[in-house]
Amino acid sequence: MASTNLKTTYVFTLRATLELGQTVGQTLSGIRIFVPVSGGTLKGPDIEAEILPVGGGDWLSLNPDQGHARLDVRFIARTSQNELLYAYYPGHLPFTPNIGAIAGGDKGAKSTKFEDTGLLTQVTIETGAERLAWMNKGTFVGKGRFLVGEGGGGVATVEYDVFKIE
Repeated sequence: MASTNLKTTYVFTLRATLELGQTVGQTLSGIRIFVPVSGGTLKGPDIEAEILPVGGGDWLSLNPDQGHARLDVRFIARTSQNELLYAYYPGHLPFTPNIGAIAGGDKGAKSTKFEDTGLLTQVTIETGAERLAWMNKGTFVGKGRFLVGEGGGGVATVEYDVFKIE
């Protein structure tokens, strides 16, 4: 069996403020829940941007029988040089009781750690900014955690460390 070693390089930390979700209901994809993203940041060695509060969010699909949720997150961000980025990331999230408490805005919910959530994403970024054109062709992955009551407003903040695979 062949083995492939993938090299990763840290690119940025993404922090997104999550608001209380709206449940659409049972669909063919599971229980569809829209979780608005009302702001946040992308900060790294070559990028600094603010997530704009203009319709971004997670069109989450929950399968409670399997204890699993699929992410479908999209938002627009503006860099400190006034460049726009469109970000999209699908992902997987084991839906534990604590994650359910976070999503429901429960005051007893607890922050999670990167190593205990299983929150994994594949991030796609599109931009017309020449300086950031390399992001259009990059393959990025992220590992996340939830922060409850640690600033940023909203129900919680989701934080990802994002890496480029080379």
